[in-house]
Amino acid sequence: MIIASAIFYLTTAILQCSKNISASMFMSGFQNWDVELFKEGLKYIGSTLDIFSVLAAALGLLLMPKYCFDKKRKVKREEFINAE
Repeated sequence: MIIASAIFYLTTAILQCSKNISASMFMSGFQNWDVELFKEGLKYIGSTLDIFSVLAAALGLLLMPKYCFDKKRKVKREEFINAE
């Protein structure tokens, strides 16, 4: 489960990088860049990558406690078996 959670976090990072790289590629023909112009370029890219990024982060966040809970239960089960 921890690997699946890490993959979702990696997906989140890749989607955010893709958004910024897409905006940079869109603006590659411009002579001057500033913060406001880059924000406009990000608006052109849209919010689809943000939505998928948040969904991937949420899935990664949901899988992490499940892994920790399962691991804790496994340790308790092993302690119970070894105590006998």
